[in-house]
Amino acid sequence: MRTQQFAVLTRRRFAGVTMLIGALVALAMFASSVDAQDQPPAPQVFWGADADAYAGSEVKVFDQNGAEISAGGEGTGTIDSEGTWFVQLSEDDAERVKLRIVSASGDRETGLLDVIGFDFKEISIRAFSPVSDELAGAGDTLTVQIRARVYPSSEDPTIPFRSIEFNLSVDGQPEQLNDNPRERTIRPNHAGGRWYRSNWFDLDDGFRAAIIACKDPSGGVRFGIRVDGRDDIIPRLNLLPGSRTSTRWAASNEVEISRTGDDANPSRAGRGDTNCRFGKDN
Repeated sequence: MRTQQFAVLTRRRFAGVTMLIGALVALAMFASSVDAQDQPPAPQVFWGADADAYAGSEVKVFDQNGAEISAGGEGTGTIDSEGTWFVQLSEDDAERVKLRIVSASGDRETGLLDVIGFDFKEISIRAFSPVSDELAGAGDTLTVQIRARVYPSSEDPTIPFRSIEFNLSVDGQPEQLNDNPRERTIRPNHAGGRWYRSNWFDLDDGFRAAIIACKDPSGGVRFGIRVDGRDDIIPRLNLLPGSRTSTRWAASNEVEISRTGDDANPSRAGRGDTNCRFGKDN
């Protein structure tokens, strides 16, 4: 029995290595056949060798907005009888992608993966999570706006005068998402020059986000949104001026966020910004 298992594992490893070597050879031939002054971006190859439970299924590629991308190359995207597969795409196709196994027993999908070009990245079957019917039928992005105002102290005298209150508008609906404004206000005693994060908002359908805000040197408050496990997004309209006294809500432009994920290195507001840097709770 052990001998048979070892033979199976050996075949799978050999198939994975063979596939990888073949891809490298193909890339080398491809690079040598084009003019050096007009060379297209080298492709990214994602591959796996332990998906034997899904033999015969397809691995499809989707960009961060949920649009399907055609992965080029003969034989790409099909999981063979040994559980090996690969997909090949270019940086021109997308900067970040999800891989989805489409199977009669239920689809499985990765989080967003970076496309960096001329790279070979092994993706284990463990990186694919089941796609529930609820999430499969929902959109891959959600439209939100950040709302901000000078907090009217008459509503809660315990919140200091000149505090800035934040909230979110989801798909154009400005309902209050949290009943405790203390968890989403920047107060006069908050230090300037660093980002603070609000409590998390559960936006349903797998979306979870928080508001981030920072007092900048002008006296105004800059703001953005953090998607749980993903990047920080700073909208184009991102500043409540220090001179503002109105308690009426102001809103940022609309931005689209993706579902909660588990990025290896999410982009955080404040990197390289001397006016608003990382805080300890970022």
